[in-house]
Amino acid sequence: MRKLYLFTNTKGNGASGWEDCLAMSDNGEILASHICSHVCYMYGDLIGNRPERTEMYEKHFGGKLGKAFKVIELYPGEIPPDNVIEKNRILGEKAIHKENMAKVEIEIEK
Repeated sequence: MRKLYLFTNTKGNGASGWEDCLAMSDNGEILASHICSHVCYMYGDLIGNRPERTEMYEKHFGGKLGKAFKVIELYPGEIPPDNVIEKNRILGEKAIHKENMAKVEIEIEK
């Protein structure tokens, strides 16, 4: 079963009052983000109270929550496993490379 990781990207272990919360697929792709007033609202803000997000996740994973994927809610200070973070880093590098190549193509056309 695939995994959707929910975690806060804010330093301070949940004590800041405003939390940058992320939903990351097990393939490293960031599927959603939300600024939560407190980390305790992370699940509701990223999936529980947001049917449009649940639908988006189900499309991404190819099936229903509980059948095709499960939600892993991480505590403040925790992040997804190293292999998922590495996949995210690689996706980021590919996006930067693609953006840079597009800029080069624009310059060549001039």
